[in-house]
Amino acid sequence: MPESPASGPAKKPEETSAHTNKAKPEQTSVPEEATKMPKEMVVHSVKTAVPTGEPAVQTPLQQLMYGLIYPAVLGTGIVLTGVRGAHDGSLFNALMDPSIQLGFIAGLFFCASFDSAFYWPPKQKGHYSAWAFGVDFVEVVLMFICFHYLRLFELPDKPAPNLRLAYAMLAADVVLQYLWRWVTGLEVLYRWKLRLFIAVVLASGAVFGDKVNWVNGAITAVVTGFVVVYVGGDPRYKKVTQTQ
Repeated sequence: MPESPASGPAKKPEETSAHTNKAKPEQTSVPEEATKMPKEMVVHSVKTAVPTGEPAVQTPLQQLMYGLIYPAVLGTGIVLTGVRGAHDGSLFNALMDPSIQLGFIAGLFFCASFDSAFYWPPKQKGHYSAWAFGVDFVEVVLMFICFHYLRLFELPDKPAPNLRLAYAMLAADVVLQYLWRWVTGLEVLYRWKLRLFIAVVLASGAVFGDKVNWVNGAITAVVTGFVVVYVGGDPRYKKVTQTQ
């Protein structure tokens, strides 16, 4: 006897439900901590030993100077100094070349200046204004004048550098840091003794650099040491002691 129409279709919903349950993968719950991880990584910056007072958002002028102009000038100096060294014929001659020595100092100073521009001591609320951009622009111009007096633009010819004016440009750049801190509203006398000492050493090179050959090497070593001390004293590079 054939099945009645009522008994046949009654089993289909159960079969459909069973097939549906088999087709759907089992959903697993994601821990709440895992969903928060990317958000925490974006929101929190790297911890330093001392908090900084630098604004969280850079101004367009600040981005233009430190994102484009500063790296371009530094790259130009590195390339010109390296090409000058390649034309010296040997490593010893390159190391004893005053243009290479001052070119190295100029690049080192520019690196330190670039690095310090991103650290504002805590409780010092400054602002990167158009005046600060103007001081930075003058600093860039003085650096190119320094490259000119080092005769780095004359390659492949190698005329003797004008060390007196090249040292003077570098010393002026160091002194400009006081003005930069003043126009940005930061403490002008922050680590002022170290800056003054570097400026005095560079000024002595303007007096004796052309007269005594070993003076340039000694000044390079001294300025390098003090720039390392200046940058190394930045609290951002000190490890944070974390307690459980």
